[in-house]
Amino acid sequence: MLLTVQKVNPLIIFLSQRWIPKFMFIGVCFSVLVGGIGGICEVRLRKILVFSSISHMGWVLATLFLSTRLIVLYFVSYSLLLAAVVAVICKLNLQHLVQMSSRNLSVGWGAAVFINLLSLGGLPPFFGFFPK
Repeated sequence: MLLTVQKVNPLIIFLSQRWIPKFMFIGVCFSVLVGGIGGICEVRLRKILVFSSISHMGWVLATLFLSTRLIVLYFVSYSLLLAAVVAVICKLNLQHLVQMSSRNLSVGWGAAVFINLLSLGGLPPFFGFFPK
């Protein structure tokens, strides 16, 4: 809930302004870079989701330059992907990526976690690539 609901208010404010300041482009780039670089060496799943959230907020704000419909499409697809990732992580009670190998998870659950994380990251063959 916190990773998606807290993004709605700033999004409504930005949508109601009808002007896009030039410095906002710098903020979008900075957000995407901080989220991407910060999550690279992280092994705790909560921190990975936080950095992913920072990066995705940058992508959501980047769609302000294009269209309001794209913002809604991207936000809904991000929320669905995030719900799938959080559901699998909560069901398996995972805190770290290392726990996946130590818990002797079935191949199906391990694949579900990695496919959902890769899709959230926006790899080309997965669903998360299409909104980006």
